[in-house]
Amino acid sequence: MRERITRGDYAPGDRLPSLDDLAAEFGINRLTARKALVELAGEGLVQAVPAQGTFVAERRQRPTARSARAAMTVAVVSTVMKPARTGPYHMELLDALREELFPLGANLMILPTTRISPESRIAGIIEHASADAVVGIGPFEADTLRRLAARPEPLVVLDHAPGMASVDSVATDSRAGGALAARHVVELGHRRVAIIGGARSQPVTAERMAGMREVLDEAGVRASVVYADYKVAGGYDAMARILRARRRSEAVLCMNDEMAAGALQAIRRHGGIRVPRDLSIVGYDDIAVAAHLAPRLTTVHVPKRDMARIAVQRLRDRLDGTGEARAATTLAPTLVVRESTREARRPR
Repeated sequence: MRERITRGDYAPGDRLPSLDDLAAEFGINRLTARKALVELAGEGLVQAVPAQGTFVAERRQRPTARSARAAMTVAVVSTVMKPARTGPYHMELLDALREELFPLGANLMILPTTRISPESRIAGIIEHASADAVVGIGPFEADTLRRLAARPEPLVVLDHAPGMASVDSVATDSRAGGALAARHVVELGHRRVAIIGGARSQPVTAERMAGMREVLDEAGVRASVVYADYKVAGGYDAMARILRARRRSEAVLCMNDEMAAGALQAIRRHGGIRVPRDLSIVGYDDIAVAAHLAPRLTTVHVPKRDMARIAVQRLRDRLDGTGEARAATTLAPTLVVRESTREARRPR
């Protein structure tokens, strides 16, 4: 294409063939064709115009910020990530996506959609962004997913399994993760258990709760539940309520590591109780800080990097036209045992 442009086969202002046409003509995939256009844009030979195509640039034109947009752009939309207040779990998930996209020369675009109402307007926001592919993080309304799935950009829902045959998704088994956490404290001999649950509006809360309840009920353990909001402050307040209760707990299951960090703060402020000597604490997600809390937190590991790797590969397959039928991939969580849990101490 460089040769054709420089010898005048394409004049300044001419529109180049589409990615599909270039891929067919040269016997390559769309991603390779896109990389070639990115290189040509970097040399100032072509310029991408959103929603219109790629055009031959004027001879004296230099690369611009807009021409650099010829690189593949993946838009991230989420109903749970709040602008300027993205928590550590989602930050790590975004970092994992960036790491997987970097070798492709692709950009990650975060679209602020948390406060969009009605949710169906998200499809219009993606259209104006001129993204090449979309990653949806967290749960969405079924109608929103149908609208997004009908758009030309490939879509993968990450960290949630919507149960729709028309949508690719990559998630972890939250029910199994809840069961792992509960089974751990039961096997340690704890019989007085409290649960710090997340926001009731989030499907993941019900899923993790179901896994915990199943194991605890089977063991004949009745657990008290205090709901919070998946934030440190919420975990602190919930733990303070548990400490004020007449029935002293031996173990506390937290539905994420942020709330577990808040619970540890409340325990230190309360005084007279030590973790894990007097109380075992279990978190969920295994964010980076979990290994640096005092004591280091026992938690359920969510394979964030594996989820990102599979999601990006799914998008590449769709863009290249090599993807098979839509699929829902569910990864298994694992338990990471550190210093915040220990065997129950029974009187002799």
